[in-house]
Amino acid sequence: MQLEQQQHPGCFVTVSPRLCNELRQRYQELRTIQDGDIPDFLFYSRTTLLGGLLAQFHIRGVDVENLCNFREYCKERASTSHLRMMVEERLVENEIGGVITGSLAAALKKRPLDRFEYLAEIRSNISNKTDMGKTKRNAVYDVFEHYQLWKIKRHSFDINDVVLLLLKEPNLTQLFDSAISLLIIRFMQWLQAYIDECQDFSYASLILICKVGGYEKIKWIFAGDTAQMPGCSFSFAGLKQTLLSLQSGIESRLSKVNHLLVNYRTTRDVLLLGNAILSVAKKNFPLQIAHSQPEVAMKDLGMKICTCDLEEALSVSVKFGHNQAMIHSGDDSDAYRDGIVSVHKWLNDHPFILSSLDSKGLEFDDVVVYFKFPRNVWDTKSQREESLRMLREMYVAVTRAKRRVVILIERKDSALRSFLSALECETECITDPKQFQVEFDCETSAELWNEKGFELFEEGRYDLAASCFASGNSWGLSNWAKGKHLRNDGDTQEAAAAFRRAAKYFVDECKARSEAPTHIDRHNTLRIFLIADRWESITVHDLKNTDTSTLFVSYKDHPELLSMITNCSEEYRVEISRVLPSVIARYYDKNQNFTSAVKLYLSSNDIKSAEASTKRAVETARLNDEQIRGCISAWSEIAQAKRNLSNESYINLLIRLYESPGGIAASAGKKCIQTYGRKVILFAVEGANLEMTSLHEFDSNEFRTEVNKCLESKFDTCIDIVKWYTDKNDYLNANDYAKNRCKKVTDYEFSNILALGSQIQSEGLIHGQSEVINV
Repeated sequence: MQLEQQQHPGCFVTVSPRLCNELRQRYQELRTIQDGDIPDFLFYSRTTLLGGLLAQFHIRGVDVENLCNFREYCKERASTSHLRMMVEERLVENEIGGVITGSLAAALKKRPLDRFEYLAEIRSNISNKTDMGKTKRNAVYDVFEHYQLWKIKRHSFDINDVVLLLLKEPNLTQLFDSAISLLIIRFMQWLQAYIDECQDFSYASLILICKVGGYEKIKWIFAGDTAQMPGCSFSFAGLKQTLLSLQSGIESRLSKVNHLLVNYRTTRDVLLLGNAILSVAKKNFPLQIAHSQPEVAMKDLGMKICTCDLEEALSVSVKFGHNQAMIHSGDDSDAYRDGIVSVHKWLNDHPFILSSLDSKGLEFDDVVVYFKFPRNVWDTKSQREESLRMLREMYVAVTRAKRRVVILIERKDSALRSFLSALECETECITDPKQFQVEFDCETSAELWNEKGFELFEEGRYDLAASCFASGNSWGLSNWAKGKHLRNDGDTQEAAAAFRRAAKYFVDECKARSEAPTHIDRHNTLRIFLIADRWESITVHDLKNTDTSTLFVSYKDHPELLSMITNCSEEYRVEISRVLPSVIARYYDKNQNFTSAVKLYLSSNDIKSAEASTKRAVETARLNDEQIRGCISAWSEIAQAKRNLSNESYINLLIRLYESPGGIAASAGKKCIQTYGRKVILFAVEGANLEMTSLHEFDSNEFRTEVNKCLESKFDTCIDIVKWYTDKNDYLNANDYAKNRCKKVTDYEFSNILALGSQIQSEGLIHGQSEVINV
């Protein structure tokens, strides 16, 4: 389908970061050749897209690079409990991601389905028409609730949480009127969207993508293969309903599914086997595999599908290479797990001993398949849920091969033999295990293993990358990849230990070579230097660089970092503050430049530190309140920060004091004195150009000296001052002033004082008027 050419780019979204990067590069090359005749396209992996949306909506506290997942939960649960789930883990995972949190219903509600909604949901892998199905669904929801509690305890989010969080944003379809930096995401211009491998996205994810791309003119293209769907949630019929929920009246535009039926990657015999498996799946599960069609291979190497006795194969020593893999699947039985242990021993823990799900997105020259399921699963006519999963996973497993497939069969597994025979594909049986050894034994150089490791590292398949690097004797890279894998799994302690080992290997390499580690960009090189505490290899330019600056956030109190900031120029500090505001804020804070510190704290949303810095500005004010006023100005510019504070908070009270000292004096005058001290009150009143007499409203005694001095400059006689106090109903200060200040007065003044009567203590006046009476 040809996309409309226009000035606004389209967007391409896929799950795989490596595929995204590769397509971006190829597309730019194509545009160069075509001299700009091809429209502009932006390429995003799912993670990059979600991260950009979170940043654009200023949603903090969610790191898309470190999201948790259900498998982590299962792994931790297995280590603490010997009880097995009532429902298979993979089925539960698919129900949670595809139905409870990722379904169309969940997307429209913008929250996970509750138990009753889930039990009633039609689109599910588990029937709700039978008692067994209802029991299974309740068991699934029990696990989901435990999984939710596990995430809350860890303060973690999974990818479905992020999608639902973003769907709650009210202006999702109006992103954005202003130009957006490419460092985040260029949204508003997405007038067409291409979603690749759409079967790997939940319906909720697809709604999110469609709302930010192609929504205005309904320009969406979806490419996928339902036969490779690991669960059973996705179908093109479900996709159609999803799109209709976004825009009604477009049924005619959704009536046709185009098929790409020419396969340039896989050989003829492998593809025939895949097509045969697909045919069985379509025959027995027509609704789930509705649109998949058999493909035609462009390559024919004459290499037949082979079968081999498992026990005989394990009897010979084989060394797989970097383009060979063992792909397995089965139930959760002990026999299946024992079989996998035997395979690992046989292949010396080869990097590519993978489950069918883990092999998705990968490809190899040769694939050895080992599937172990109960007999009833191989009976696909029974239309069991487990049979559909087995067919899909076997289709994925065999289509990972570009040249040939060998299927290992246990001697007692007559059900698998019958299943393969019913496929009516031409196969060859390897009767002599030495033939297997000769054809599959492959020596791979360290260089090739490392190349494969880098490819997988870029893909984000860190566990596989770690194994490949280890096979290539690159122990620093292996530990580095292992650390990233462990961190993604939530095992921060083991991840930190792996990173430290990696840093040691890399630093040793640096010392030997007198240069930074090879094959690693500056960002990751700096990670190594920081772990190894090699600050002499870090420069101020690393602090200014947007690609590397975030590494230093967790080191903001490190003396070496503070020393670098102290010794660099103010011009550099300003540049660094744009990418590391909290770090430079600490420097300013320490050097009592509180105004700059508060501005930077607030720019990084560190309200607590901004408030603490403002308090220090108040506490250290001596000769003037310039710093206090600067801090107040910074707070006033950030409306959101002010809204997060209560009216009686330290900051809001200070802002109110400086904005209207006369207004706050009567309602919270004493509290202001108690909170900030008399000097700050004086600063505020002076700054507002108010008479010092207004200090009387804060406290009638605290500022007596300042008020008297102001009154004496304002009035000619002491009686006027006494009367001023009595007008304020402050008889204590009136009497005090008459007693201590009115020493000699005129007869007129004296008569006026006497006219005040009992309001003033007479002895004070008599004492003060003794000379007049004697006269």
